Amino acid sequence: MKRKTYEKKIRNYLHQINQMQPVEKRLSDMRPVRPDFGYIPEVGKYAGEPIMSYQREWDVLVEAFKGSPIADKL
Repeated sequence: MKRKTYEKKIRNYLHQINQMQPVEKRLSDMRPVRPDFGYIPEVGKYAGEPIMSYQREWDVLVEAFKGSPIADKL
């Protein structure tokens, strides 16, 4: 996955979160934050492996929200 695709997905994700929040708790900053490359997750599909791509970061994010109301919108 390229950076632009990742950022587009993150913007959509933030928009979906804002739709679920009450008006006074909505996020005002919709800019996507670049992933922390080199981060090593402790659990999940990539446990113990450093995150070195946008695709892996997206997979970790999707896995983290599995079972939540927003999971089907990702």
